Amino acid sequence: MDWDAQDDKNTLTITSARPEREKELRAALSEEKSYTPQFRALLQSLYKDLPADSIKAARLNQLFNEEMKAVLANGIQAHTGTWLMDLYYRYAEQMRSLNLFPAYDLSLADAPAELKNIPFFATAGFNHGKLYQLESEDAFLHSSSYRDFLYNYIRFYDPFRATTTLAKTPEEQQQRELPFTPAWKDYYSGLRSFRVKLIRDWFISKCILDGFAFYNYEEVSAVYRDFLTRDPAPYYAAALKENYNKLQSLKPGAAAPDFTLADEHGWQVSLSSLKGKVIYLDFWGVYCGPCMVEINDHTAQLHEKYKDKNVVFVNICVDASEKEWKNTLVKSRLKGVNLITQFSDPVCSTYNISGIPHYYLIDQAGRIVDNNAPRPSQGNMLTDALDKLIK
Repeated sequence: MDWDAQDDKNTLTITSARPEREKELRAALSEEKSYTPQFRALLQSLYKDLPADSIKAARLNQLFNEEMKAVLANGIQAHTGTWLMDLYYRYAEQMRSLNLFPAYDLSLADAPAELKNIPFFATAGFNHGKLYQLESEDAFLHSSSYRDFLYNYIRFYDPFRATTTLAKTPEEQQQRELPFTPAWKDYYSGLRSFRVKLIRDWFISKCILDGFAFYNYEEVSAVYRDFLTRDPAPYYAAALKENYNKLQSLKPGAAAPDFTLADEHGWQVSLSSLKGKVIYLDFWGVYCGPCMVEINDHTAQLHEKYKDKNVVFVNICVDASEKEWKNTLVKSRLKGVNLITQFSDPVCSTYNISGIPHYYLIDQAGRIVDNNAPRPSQGNMLTDALDKLIK
């Protein structure tokens, strides 16, 4: 591969010592240039304009048909099957994201005869049944789009979308309902959904690894310990154990790892210098939509409530240049201790930050209380935790 970094879209070229492979790669590059902009524009319009579900499905299907036929127009090559699997599950993920399954499906208006020569589609019966419901070891091993789709599909397609009880008051409702345990939910979804052990072990391992970044530490730890009793594949077990050992420094009760970062005035601020106060640590980003909703709609009220209390709000921006960060601080009027770093810097890896917003609660002795603290928008869940710490 060769390109000019100043104009990569127009200068990227691909060559191969094998002519048949070069033909495949050039065709893939051509399709990428042609259809990726159309795909992105379509998604932008669907999420912005919010047409009826039938229109969303029809428009996705139309572009899907065009791209499938464009790929097949190049003839069946060695890697065409993998290419088409990636293509199908890339569109399937958007159907899932838009909640179009199972009422609508992806289908080809006139399925080309060439599909019969591709084992995956011939075995799956492309025009019979729903491919997105297929548990395929072949697709799992060869298609990153399939793995991305599968991870989200199994976790988010719950049998029940709402709960009603006979409770007459919020207090009675709370007593009747079981607490939400997302790590256990994902875990049992994996156990019940898969018959191929390789796929099951991958799915659950990924849920556990991600769970430590987003869910309650003790809950995910319990899931981790249970899964190890079910004989996961050695390489997944080893990865989980390595990650678990690393995260011991972030479990509740552990001393919060110290760091020093620059504030908007250029002063160096260390976490240890704030010891003696309750610390609410907010990892956020200028280009993170949910982060900005929290800051613009909920943070000011939170700061006002605790302005005379022994609480300090430490806001760490991880995705912007210094100029962009400072401009956003002015526009959002974000108070507290404002610091800047980057996702690639040690602070984020030390605190296991794989997504934002992400919040930590640290007590006056500098110990971690919650490695996945509630958001400002979660109201009493957060204020109750803060009140408990400052008593």
